[in-house]
Amino acid sequence: MTAAATFLLIIAGGLVTSTGSGLAVPDWPLSYGGLFPPMVGGIFYEHGHRMVAGVVAVLMTILAIWLMAREQRVWVRRLGLAALAVIIAQAVLGGITVLFMLPTAVSVAHACLAQTFFCLTVTLALVTSRGWKAAESGYEGTAAGGRAARRETAATQSGLVALGTLTTSAVFSQLAIGALMRH
Repeated sequence: MTAAATFLLIIAGGLVTSTGSGLAVPDWPLSYGGLFPPMVGGIFYEHGHRMVAGVVAVLMTILAIWLMAREQRVWVRRLGLAALAVIIAQAVLGGITVLFMLPTAVSVAHACLAQTFFCLTVTLALVTSRGWKAAESGYEGTAAGGRAARRETAATQSGLVALGTLTTSAVFSQLAIGALMRH
């Protein structure tokens, strides 16, 4: 649910940029000194983006608490806490973007961090799914089968890690260039 809400948040953020509504609400964290300004013109997009962001922040907080209480894998709990830290940083960047009147570097960082947060939420959805857990437990049983199987698995993983790192770097670079061009 958090990943889906984040996807909607990214769309809302794109609408803010596409409609030129980035400074339709000139203050932060409030909007025109209150919680609910009149939703007209660019305010609809800018304040709407903030409202969706608030929902995502609440969902991420709930998810992080749930992970800390129920998740056995330490790395997944840490990933959840990292995602929570990222959404907080994202909110601060959004505020700085408004308060300092859309500085390019901050706007680009805000756009890139949004995509990073989305990737984190999708990863959390994936690794907490029943299918992932079933595959993970099956993998552990297979890997225990012998030294040769472990060497083959390690070699395959090494290649996949390199390919994944290269692909992720290329996509993120393209994302940063795109954000720079739009902001």
